[in-house]
Amino acid sequence: MKLFYAIIITLTISNTIIAQQSNFNISEDKTVFYQKVFTTKDSINTNIVKNWLNTKNYLNNITLTDQSISFDIKDMQIDYKRYGGSYMGTLIILNYLMSAKATIDVKDNKYRLTIKNFQFQDNVSLYAENNNQASNTVTIEDYTIKNRKAEFKTSNTITKGLNYMDMYFSDFFTYQKPENKDW
Repeated sequence: MKLFYAIIITLTISNTIIAQQSNFNISEDKTVFYQKVFTTKDSINTNIVKNWLNTKNYLNNITLTDQSISFDIKDMQIDYKRYGGSYMGTLIILNYLMSAKATIDVKDNKYRLTIKNFQFQDNVSLYAENNNQASNTVTIEDYTIKNRKAEFKTSNTITKGLNYMDMYFSDFFTYQKPENKDW
């Protein structure tokens, strides 16, 4: 009986680990989302964060609610080369323009970034150049989830690609207090 419980616990832990890569997770409806909590030394609130987001490229439709901010990410290019990636040695969708939906929840000098509904616009392949269709869009799930199960593929390319995205999002969405323009 103890062996049975040990096997069940091992399988549960392994499934939990497989369903998470860096700060990427798989939801119950088998969609990939990114979630990370950032801390800051500065006192922040939703208005401060909204003003900071307005200075960033790629962000549109920024709307403010009581404790959160929602926005669209449009045509973001993940700079994987900054982190050591190469054109042929990384996840192919990182060469495409990315769009997604995002929210930031603010609380006690912390903010939680959640990004979901990842869409990648194929604008670099020969297929995209020769195809007359207006849209050559793929989702992150098409490349990273095993047969629509709640598991990430385990290839090194997938793991590195998600890690590059994690590093890029961490750098891009780390709050920096605006410099004082007075001299």
